[in-house]
Amino acid sequence: MTEPEILGQLMNTLFNSLLYSSAVNHWSITRPILSLMLSSEASFTQYRDALLGSQREENQEKLVKEFETLLTGLQHSLETAHRDRFTQKLNMFRLQVRSFLNL
Repeated sequence: MTEPEILGQLMNTLFNSLLYSSAVNHWSITRPILSLMLSSEASFTQYRDALLGSQREENQEKLVKEFETLLTGLQHSLETAHRDRFTQKLNMFRLQVRSFLNL
């Protein structure tokens, strides 16, 4: 497995766990997602596109909006303050998406 494939697999695993698991505390999952997104934008794009493709058309529109909200203000920075803001946004993303996601 090549490095991009490994990063993509990690991205898939973490996002799927975030969206589909029932764990109460997702902090340990959300923290590495930002690092993966910044290091492999292609893996994130592939995951987003695959998730969009798995949803009904009306949910695709909602999902696109939620991804846009998540990415608004995203900086290429791993500073603590930015990571904290992203973690909060990712948790809101999770709550919003789980309300309409086709499981």
